[in-house]
Amino acid sequence: MIFCLVALWSQKYNSARLKTKCLLSVIAVLAGNAIQTEADEASPTRQAFAQLNYQSVGTTMNKGVELAGKGDYEKARQLFDAAIGQDPKAWPLYLNRSNVFVHQRKFDLAIQDLNTVLRLKPGILLAQVLRGMLYEHLGDYSRALADYDRMVSITSSLPLNRAFAQNGRAWLRATCPDASFRNGSLALADAKSACSETSWREVAYIDTLAAAHAEVGDFDSAIQFEQRAIKGAREDAWVIKDQKRRRAMYERQLALYQRRLAAYERQQPWRSNLH
Repeated sequence: MIFCLVALWSQKYNSARLKTKCLLSVIAVLAGNAIQTEADEASPTRQAFAQLNYQSVGTTMNKGVELAGKGDYEKARQLFDAAIGQDPKAWPLYLNRSNVFVHQRKFDLAIQDLNTVLRLKPGILLAQVLRGMLYEHLGDYSRALADYDRMVSITSSLPLNRAFAQNGRAWLRATCPDASFRNGSLALADAKSACSETSWREVAYIDTLAAAHAEVGDFDSAIQFEQRAIKGAREDAWVIKDQKRRRAMYERQLALYQRRLAAYERQQPWRSNLH
């Protein structure tokens, strides 16, 4: 179930992205592939879902998830609002509703819901990284970095969650439009660690590694890893049921990787505010 929540939280992490590495889609690619097993490592996650009243709140939530997956965000929000009214302490409802708010471009409301998740269930570490991505998109880089730092510091026993946070932090440090937050060497260390922790299976992490190499001026390596990301990109990595929408998201993602490759071939580092 946590897999569905996270996967739906986005349809864009490395694509036009809210333009932080991919707020909407990354979450589909990264969260879908790298977080679901880590969520299972945290028993409070399972327990929280088990405690939901699935004859009422749970059924409503599942319908909301289905509607969000189809792109009907307003109706999905209405269902989540109703379910929260029935059980205001059910944190998965807020996580799902934050997905809706992101797609509606209501980022402040999405952050409020993630804050509620973290208040109700401090152990749901995924919410902290997602909040960091939103802060990054809004240009609040200090808060974004603080969320990434905390996630990395407390997840040493959860390697996939740690890799997820390291990837976010590496992307910020490699591509931030504000030079005061960029640090190529630290970005490179985080990106390498994230790739290693996930056995080099996460294409989005390899894309981040390319950006980190570009930031330190190693464009040969940046080109090599961006080409690897392009080669490894797969349409079926997108957690979107509709075939046309899934294909469109994949093609946009691939086009973005190719634009980054072109920048590195011109000896230019990438900036997250580029479109």
